[in-house]
Amino acid sequence: MNSPRFEAPPQWSLSSTERAEARLEDLDRASRRSDPPAVFYAELLETLADALGATAVEQWAVAPNGFDPAGRVAPLRQATVGPPPTEAVDALRRDGAAAWTAADGPRVAAAIPGVRGPSGALAAALPERATDAAREAAVDLLRAVAEVAERYELRRLAVDSAESSQRHRETSRLVARLLQTSTADDVARAAADALGAAAGERRRVAVLLRRRGGWRVAALSGSRGFSPRADAVRRIERMADTTLAAGEALWRAADGATTIGPPEDPAAATPAPPVLQASDLYADQTDTAAWWIAPFTAPDEPNAANLALLVEAFEGGLEPELPRRLAPLGRLAAAAAAREPAGPVDTLVRRLRSHATAMLAAAAAILAAALVLFGSHGSLEVTVDGQLVPANSARVFAPRDAIVSEVLVDHGDKVSPGQPLVRLRSEELEVKREELAEAIALTKQELAALQTEKLSTRANTAESASETAALAARQVALAEQLTHQQRRAELLDEQARRLEVVSPLAGTVTSWRPHDYLDGRAVGRGERLLEIAATEGPKRLELLAPDELTGRVLQAHQEGPLKIRYVLQAAPGREHAAVVQRIAASTTLNAKGRPVVRIEAAPQGDAPPDARGQSRVTAKIDCGRHRLAMVWFYEAWDAARRAWF
Repeated sequence: MNSPRFEAPPQWSLSSTERAEARLEDLDRASRRSDPPAVFYAELLETLADALGATAVEQWAVAPNGFDPAGRVAPLRQATVGPPPTEAVDALRRDGAAAWTAADGPRVAAAIPGVRGPSGALAAALPERATDAAREAAVDLLRAVAEVAERYELRRLAVDSAESSQRHRETSRLVARLLQTSTADDVARAAADALGAAAGERRRVAVLLRRRGGWRVAALSGSRGFSPRADAVRRIERMADTTLAAGEALWRAADGATTIGPPEDPAAATPAPPVLQASDLYADQTDTAAWWIAPFTAPDEPNAANLALLVEAFEGGLEPELPRRLAPLGRLAAAAAAREPAGPVDTLVRRLRSHATAMLAAAAAILAAALVLFGSHGSLEVTVDGQLVPANSARVFAPRDAIVSEVLVDHGDKVSPGQPLVRLRSEELEVKREELAEAIALTKQELAALQTEKLSTRANTAESASETAALAARQVALAEQLTHQQRRAELLDEQARRLEVVSPLAGTVTSWRPHDYLDGRAVGRGERLLEIAATEGPKRLELLAPDELTGRVLQAHQEGPLKIRYVLQAAPGREHAAVVQRIAASTTLNAKGRPVVRIEAAPQGDAPPDARGQSRVTAKIDCGRHRLAMVWFYEAWDAARRAWF
């Protein structure tokens, strides 16, 4: 769809006309983005104020008897457009535009077309010196910008319709699953799976049930089982007990702002200090970037919440419309969970039944070990999996939206700091540079012509003195314009130089076949392009230990350095040594959704000669000497865990 255009009056300068047309193109692109209305209309109003030189610009919402201001950008803070007269309102509804004169200057407005009549209007207060031609041009510009706003509103309407259909499908699926459940725990698991899919990737949904006067985690999305004694679970429960005490939903944004409801909501309020402290503590103890936690009540007990949802984002933030999308599903789950409350005895019996085989095997191993070698001792080794990775590595990202024109390296290539890796091409940036170069050349021509005119002006007359002063003022204005254009050209040149992406360190390209997925491809700003690793430098072990095994590891770590034996899964015939350097203070989730603790270790001696950029390893952490009965029990239990879980 072509961008709207308008004809500027002769009185407008060339730079003003070009700036207005360029801003229209920017707004047309903005209407195709997914910005919220507050962001889009703020940019739109600022553009109008700059293009028109208006003292005030406002967005009006549709009202029963006319139009009411809903937003305002005023370079002079005390200025407003003011209410339109009745004839202007009639002209807006009939013709789509209106112009009238107020006490402090002319006014113009244009209606934003909608599906069933105007959906709003844009109005501006022009300077008192504005000519009739300038007023007509301002109306034309308002009409063009109103067309951009119309496209934005139509796109929002289409997105809302699609989201409504998706919510209907999600609700139907969840209702079908909840009708097949019989206990509150089953409801929690079904709700966690459905809500996890609805929340999106890199999100975790925790379903909490009120038990014994407090909140307890009943299910986690993407995880069929978890330890209720895990640090991650207990942190969620402590945070929920504090933040949900007032019975209100809490929103934590990616920038750390904590409010009751999304910050974009005008009704959002600041929570009490204890809630803020609990929110900040949870943020410090976890890798969560943002979250939303909300309680839900059953229809029969509207004053007592029996179920709560916690949605966490591990990268970026949460969408402001997320509560509107998930709240109906949360209310359905709360109603289903209220049918049969699950007590602690019922929960214990179900867990014993689900792990009966594993518990019998572990008990048999304990009994045999105790009877045969109760008094002997052996080395207790915890088996974990992980990776051997370079100690120094980096990811290279796209500096802006562009198209990959050339990939200069391949998998396994050696690179040095500052070596070009990828060349990008931005047609938008090239067009801006060409347009700016033409504008600079035109400004220089005007300055040269002005200088010639000054030299030809006759001296020693009152008329020539007046002409000389006017020419000098015009020369100063053009010089300032040229300085601004040259500074902008420098910025664009710097952006063009950054389109050649270079290596931040000396190392090896570890990205597999980058030509296949980068050549000629359009990439967005911040999108990962390549990975560079110093494969010939020092290495480190990154191990993921199951949360339930870290107790022994932490206890042994306090007594002294922990030694590790590890083998490369690609070359299991040779064993290597390492020493534990640090153990993470909090848990995270592995690829299977189970809580794990990160352990970093330093290899001892030379790195394995066949180690690649990232090599999978199996490691055994020596936790010291213990009774052989305990060692055998652990080995049997660990074998069952690795086989079944």
